[in-house]
Amino acid sequence: MTLHACGACGGAFLGVACTRRLYEAVPPEALHLAASTSSAARAAPDLAHPTRCPVCGDPMARARAAATGVELDSCQPHGTWFDRGEIQRVVVEYPQGWLLHKLEDEGAKQAEWRTDPKRSGIAGAVGDI
Repeated sequence: MTLHACGACGGAFLGVACTRRLYEAVPPEALHLAASTSSAARAAPDLAHPTRCPVCGDPMARARAAATGVELDSCQPHGTWFDRGEIQRVVVEYPQGWLLHKLEDEGAKQAEWRTDPKRSGIAGAVGDI
């Protein structure tokens, strides 16, 4: 698993496999790395210049993650750079996999409660606890 961190700005770089796992199930190593570097950060991220991949040194492409609104810097072959606090935002705000599809429409009876206000409450279900 590829993990890099910047003690100055508090950012973290996760390799492709780790980033994919972040969206599927958060690796504890990624959260620990993000928390420790964020708390020790001494500088703000430099958004004026492209972030360079810590693996190959090439400038990374910046794109907004639609589900969270977080702007991420990615090197397609190597991984994604998360500025201070971005891993935590993605983890908190990115919809959990089981909420992405209407399982109740596919015959999963146990999923019907989440869209039934009488069973889940007026706000509905927003995550797995």
